[in-house]
Amino acid sequence: MPSRSASAKRGGLPPASAGDSNIIISNKTERYVFDEGSKEHPVIIHQEDKTTYYCSELRTEISWAEFYDDQSSIDELMIYLNGSRDKTIQPKNEYSSVDFVYSTEFAMDGLLQHAGNNLLLSIGKAINSPLKMTASQRDRKADVYMPYARVLDCSVSFTIPPGYTVMGVEKLNGKVANGCGSQTTSARIQGNQLIVQYKRIYKHNFEGAAKWPELLAIIDAGNDFSGQKVLLKKG
Repeated sequence: MPSRSASAKRGGLPPASAGDSNIIISNKTERYVFDEGSKEHPVIIHQEDKTTYYCSELRTEISWAEFYDDQSSIDELMIYLNGSRDKTIQPKNEYSSVDFVYSTEFAMDGLLQHAGNNLLLSIGKAINSPLKMTASQRDRKADVYMPYARVLDCSVSFTIPPGYTVMGVEKLNGKVANGCGSQTTSARIQGNQLIVQYKRIYKHNFEGAAKWPELLAIIDAGNDFSGQKVLLKKG
């Protein structure tokens, strides 16, 4: 059974609420667990997100209604004051949250494919969603504006089925780095686990047009990794 955990840490973030600059998102983490599903949907993915908000003054009203749906729920809310948890402050259940946590489930097809007696695992799809660009988009003359500098740090653990050997692990190791950011990937076998680490960094929220080729190199590296597969060899 494969499992995935991912965390995203963001710096220089915009206010969580457009009407109150007091509130910023200090940290956001995501965790995914892969379970075996049905024949129609072979893999069921359980997703848990956690967002931590900070405010400089003891006043807050953080709306999450715009991304709340009938598959998500708030499991726990904790308030910290000067670094210590304060249980005396009782939040109101009015579509607002200080520490937002929700869980959801979705299905992903095509992670495992049969190749005779062997299996092909599309490990890159479990980590990275490619950003496909047209030829005209690749030829850019304008400056690049992004919401914030950010780091995406992911870890995937795949349980190797009994009787199979993983081939092609070395292809998952690589690094691309430049003035705009970097992407680093590594993989290893630990017991019956294939463990893959993926880290992508965007250093700035603005890049001049002259820096576009460097930013494009990081995007291309992510696209290349999303297509990576390993062979599970039987016997």
